[in-house]
Amino acid sequence: MRILVEEAGFDVNAFEENHRTALHVAARAGNVALTQYLISCGANVNAIDSFGSTPLSEACKNRNSEVGMYLRVHGGKLTVSPAEAGAALCQAAATGDITSLETLLESPNHTVNSSDYDRRTPLHIAAATGQMEVVKYLVERGADVNALDRWNSNPWVDAERSGFSEISAYLEQHGARVSDAQRQESISGSDELTLRSDVGATPEILKETYRLMLESKTYKRALVRSEVDWYFNVLDFHRFYFQRFTPVEIAQHIESYIAAKKLAEISNHPQDLHISHEGKDHALYFCPSDHASMVEVERKLEKWLSTNDASGVAVTHLKSKGVAVPSASVPLAVYVLDRSPYVQSGATNTTNDVSKISTQTFLSTKSPDVVERYQDIINLAVAHLSPVLKVFPAHHDGTIPVMFGFRRESLGSSLSQITELFRTHHLTCERKMVETFSNGIIVYSFYFAPDSTAEQVQEFVEQVGVLFLVPRSTHIMNLYLSGEFNAKEYAYCVTLKKFAYYFLSQDNDDFKSLLLQLKGDPQNTQRVLSLRRLMRHEVVTEDFIAEVIVKYPDVMCQLFEDFDAITSPDTKLSPKLNKDMLERVSKLAMTRRTCLCSSSLSASMHPSARPTSTSSPSRLCPTASTPRWLQILIWMCLLASSWS
Repeated sequence: MRILVEEAGFDVNAFEENHRTALHVAARAGNVALTQYLISCGANVNAIDSFGSTPLSEACKNRNSEVGMYLRVHGGKLTVSPAEAGAALCQAAATGDITSLETLLESPNHTVNSSDYDRRTPLHIAAATGQMEVVKYLVERGADVNALDRWNSNPWVDAERSGFSEISAYLEQHGARVSDAQRQESISGSDELTLRSDVGATPEILKETYRLMLESKTYKRALVRSEVDWYFNVLDFHRFYFQRFTPVEIAQHIESYIAAKKLAEISNHPQDLHISHEGKDHALYFCPSDHASMVEVERKLEKWLSTNDASGVAVTHLKSKGVAVPSASVPLAVYVLDRSPYVQSGATNTTNDVSKISTQTFLSTKSPDVVERYQDIINLAVAHLSPVLKVFPAHHDGTIPVMFGFRRESLGSSLSQITELFRTHHLTCERKMVETFSNGIIVYSFYFAPDSTAEQVQEFVEQVGVLFLVPRSTHIMNLYLSGEFNAKEYAYCVTLKKFAYYFLSQDNDDFKSLLLQLKGDPQNTQRVLSLRRLMRHEVVTEDFIAEVIVKYPDVMCQLFEDFDAITSPDTKLSPKLNKDMLERVSKLAMTRRTCLCSSSLSASMHPSARPTSTSSPSRLCPTASTPRWLQILIWMCLLASSWS
């Protein structure tokens, strides 16, 4: 560091992409000597990074008391949100770190009664974790001994439930109010949880899950109680989740959920909960139900769906009704994947009996009505080479089922791409199901929210039909999925790309001259013609044409509008040259070409040495008599030449 600052002249307050300075890093690491050196060199003790943290905030979050005290003496301040303040105080209380508590409480954002996301104060946490000295310190600082958390429990209740009778007695001596019911509960040891009547689980599942978690003793009793209650009564997954998993498995999920919450809290992103359980024949993923997180998980699932063996794959996606933490803005998404043997593996692509081509798990878990619905869509899919789509009457919960059936070999899996379209069409999908069948058919089922309009759903169905039918083009598809192209524009551009690649022909003047010189030499003439074909397909590739389309999406939309006006069955317009469009494209091509030449050639280069274009716009310009399809190709050629 001395070499960088004193000899190389580096700015001691230089920061990286997240505006974190060297002092932030030193404080986080607890490096006292480096902290002292940086401050002596003029480091800003109150520099704020992109997350709103100062070096003192970093020291306190990581319980680096000595560094924190040094920063505080030299003017360091804490800048954290109330939620972060409560979390930091609770963390210090849980570990018995009174020094960090003293440092934190000197900030105006921190009070002795600041609370975390469950409205638990530092005194709640200290009482639940048996930190007697911290309890005394907080009470002496004026902590509210009757503060209620989200479950209406005060610190006395937490101390009793965790078995710290000395702390509960101390709190009662200092004014803690205890009801007869709470005292009776502490005597009997009963603290059963109750289940809301409108949730997907049953009281038996809740009771057994809670018992198993208490027996495992992985977490403190008070924490287990609060998190199990939140998981069942606030998160509240669809009943399928509680039917699919046993209390043992649900208990394991909750333990992972608690750990993920703690990790997200430490990383200052409490909403960013990601949980993954993967086995040989099953997988379980939890993530925030924001668009990017779900697409990331679904791309993992597509790898499972792309396999074609003797086992079928079933995927179920659900969303919680509530949020994982109070500060979260979106519910939690869960993906359940199961793989099990087919009833009849290796079925032909014409076999359509769902009782033979499905898995035994499918037959045992689906209701007769649902099996009948799958049979309908499979019958249609087997009878058609192209994908089939069908909208069914609203489900009993108001959701609107839409099913897609298609052949695996023709399309693979498009789950994440379809999810991209949900955002474009402002649709909320409450549940997704994917089932594979041994005849090569894959069926997607989407259950749209009850507030989805018939027009929204129908437009989505039409858009997905295009996604399935039009040849894939990754570059252009991204514009379609983002909503920049509609279905017709996407289909037009992909088709135009193919057409331009196979039929676009520009004769090069150098080739013409070379062919003229070889007149009378048929063997070498044929070689030159072969070379011309090879170079044409290597230089103007499909990817290159796609790049041109992506570079000029607004031009492509205007080209389609012009094309649609002439080719629509309802139009009475006669084909004619669009001079305005031609002029615009010509200017783009010339501007691009001029910029390229200006940047790559020296101003002192002799004019005769400068390269010239092999195909000038003036020679390519169409006329009124040029066929419509050729006009389009010429426009594409002009755009392509501007990139070459």
